[in-house]
Formats: sequence, structure tokens, C-alpha cells
Amino acid sequence: MEPTLDQTFLQESQQHTAPVPNFKDRVLLLIRSPRLAFQTLLQHHEGEQVNLIFYFVALSNVLDRALGKSAGDDMSLIAILAMSAFSAIFVALIGLPLSSWFLGVTGRWIGGKAYHKPIETVVAWANMPGILTLVAIMPMLLLMGREPFRSVPDISGPLEIVVYYGYAASAVVLGIYSLILLVIGLSVVHHFSIGKAVANLVIAFLTIAVPILLIVLLIFGIN
Repeated sequence: MEPTLDQTFLQESQQHTAPVPNFKDRVLLLIRSPRLAFQTLLQHHEGEQVNLIFYFVALSNVLDRALGKSAGDDMSLIAILAMSAFSAIFVALIGLPLSSWFLGVTGRWIGGKAYHKPIETVVAWANMPGILTLVAIMPMLLLMGREPFRSVPDISGPLEIVVYYGYAASAVVLGIYSLILLVIGLSVVHHFSIGKAVANLVIAFLTIAVPILLIVLLIFGIN
């Protein structure tokens, strides 16, 4: 029986790297040497820990969107958290794997070698910094309740100001760091240069954004 494409990729990866034994060491390696970390992680791209990471990444994204959409104007904090926890399941099961699939397809358009399973590993671990926003948001929720989710939050005390804007700043910094890790991860998984990995991201984004934009323009044009 012919090996699958993912099995072929795994065999190629194992010729160049050695495994890191545990989760903590993998995280530390991701901080110290991202390229080596991704080379190592791709030996274990069958799915270990990826689904769990996807869920917490999705939860972080959903909570951030709830903040942006001022969900606290109409919902209690408990309702926001429950909705976010439930919605994150669908984002983790559909949205993140689909984005990995797109990055695989568009990457192969420009000469990449990887398919969606290894790329799911890259996408998951590249978003590890984003999970830290869940840690950063907890003090804000404990201190301010649903106030940060309102369209005009009442932020008056000095501690509230520090916590609120500290979360906002950390979310931006960690988001940029995740993007950098994703570029490095794509360069490793597809055997790309950094420039080509950036092009992979741009092409994937345009593949999704352009049709949506055309549909919107068509709808408004008809109206």
C-alpha cells in the first residue's frame, strides 16, 4: 500500500529532527528557537494536543470578538462566558482546521510540500501566545465583571485602567508574536523562505477575502 501524503511528510521530517519529550519542553523550545521547535513538533503532527490547543485558541478569539462587539450591552457576564465556551467548540472543530486546509492548498500553489495535518500542528502551536490572553483577561473580568464588554465601559479607578489597557496591549503584542510564529512555521512545514511563507498567508487571505468582497459589492450594486 502506498504511504499517504501525511505519512510521507512525516518520514521526511524525521530524517532531520529529534523529538522533544514533553509539553513544557516544547513550549520552551518554541520561545528559544521557533524554527527548531516547529521542526520537532512536525514529527508528531498526527494530532496530539492539537485539538486541545485549537479549543483554547478558539476561546481566546471568541472572547476577544465579544469584547469588540460590545456583547455586554445585552448579555450578562455568565451568558457571555457560556456563549463563548460553546461557540469555541465550533470554531475549534471547523474554523481553525479549515484555515489550515486553506494554508495547505494555497501553499502548494506556490510550491509548498505540506498537507493539512502538518499545517494544523503549525497553526495550533503558532497560536500558543494568543492563549496567554486568556490568562490576561481573567484579572480584568474578576475586577470589572462585564464592564469591558460594554460599548462604553466605565473605567475610572487607576487599577482598572492599568488592567484594562494592559490586557489590550498584551493582546496586540501576543497577536503579532503569533503571526511571526505562523510565518516561521509555514516556512518550515512547506520548506519555504520567510518571504514565500508571507506570500502563502497573503494568498490564503485573498482567496477568502476577494470572493466575499465581490459578493458584497454585487449585493450593494444590485440594491
